[in-house]
Amino acid sequence: MRRDDFSRRLMRENRLTCDDLIYPVFVLDGENRREPVDAMPGVFRLSVDVAVREAERAAKLGILRAGKEMAATVELATAPDAPRDEITIQSRSPFFGARVANLSPALADELQLQNVDNGVVIVSTDDGSVAGNLGFQRGDVIQEVNGARVDKTRDLDRIARTPSNGWRIVILRRGQKISAMFGG
Repeated sequence: MRRDDFSRRLMRENRLTCDDLIYPVFVLDGENRREPVDAMPGVFRLSVDVAVREAERAAKLGILRAGKEMAATVELATAPDAPRDEITIQSRSPFFGARVANLSPALADELQLQNVDNGVVIVSTDDGSVAGNLGFQRGDVIQEVNGARVDKTRDLDRIARTPSNGWRIVILRRGQKISAMFGG
């Protein structure tokens, strides 16, 4: 009986598809803000703090399908965190004075980074440091240096300690990949 898709669908107790889950959320800057979307009655633009409360409430709602209410358990969780292993690069390199951390989903959320899955993120630069003077910014994701992939802070620290006549660096900044070359 379960050989054909048709019979499997008939015997299925419950079926939930993406067509059953429509919850438009529009986010705006600020705190404790809620503004109506004129073209969509009952829909609002929400500040992040209000959107989080709405998501918690939505997770407790039932699902209305074909006039029948169905209950579903939706577990909300924070993005997983990993050891950040934050360090400040102290070796003679373009990164001197940059405070960097291992990338994790939680840190990516904190810094509002999107579509980034590898690299080391700059969390700050010391005033007057080489890194700051070269224009490195909070949220820049260092992915590659001199052809070597950078996945952890220790990778960047090791590479930065290796003397070089030139530095080929690939970073992501606000979703844009940037390749730069600096002299040693």
